Amino acid sequence: MKKMAKGFIWTLVFLGIWLALDQAMLRMEKTQGLFGQVQGFYLDFRARLFSLPGDKPVVKSLDKPVTKEIEVLIEQVVSEAPAKEVKEALRYIYADESGQIIFADSLEEIPEALRKGARAMQLDP
Repeated sequence: MKKMAKGFIWTLVFLGIWLALDQAMLRMEKTQGLFGQVQGFYLDFRARLFSLPGDKPVVKSLDKPVTKEIEVLIEQVVSEAPAKEVKEALRYIYADESGQIIFADSLEEIPEALRKGARAMQLDP
């Protein structure tokens, strides 16, 4: 019985410390730096952990929370992107003198001596 009481007391101590840290992370003012990053991660993790199925995702910025669905955000980013002609996406793969395989975004990135052995790869958009 004494061991069970010790276990119960330590459980209460742990939960009390955890509750105090939780409330500190929720109530302290957001700062910059490492603590701000840890606090931002914890707040996001806590929101995801306790969110109910069917809740709309919340995107938090440093200034104010904004609630939008992911499709709306994607459409907004796509519509704001400058319209430009899309060429076929090609990447190149080649092996250097030591046999190491290297990827390149353009043929100009490959040294002239190794361009002969380079192969173009088609990227799926």
